[in-house]
Amino acid sequence: YVLNAMKVLEFVGKGRINRRNWKEIVSELGIPKSRYYYILRRLKALGLVYRDEDEYRLSSRFTTNLQKIAEYWEALKSRLEKS
Repeated sequence: YVLNAMKVLEFVGKGRINRRNWKEIVSELGIPKSRYYYILRRLKALGLVYRDEDEYRLSSRFTTNLQKIAEYWEALKSRLEKS
């Protein structure tokens, strides 16, 4: 799945993924339709991609989430070290 997901991310970055061309992408990747949509759902859930009308685009939400987690961890770490 990881290699396929990386390829899908590459396609998203190049503007190749939209709701109409799934057959072309599935054929090029050599994967079943179900795996393709599973990968898109997982990438979307992680905040790596989002759908803008009919086209998928790369998202910055993942970066934002990681920054929030890092800030939370630093605050928790400081609090625990002071205890």
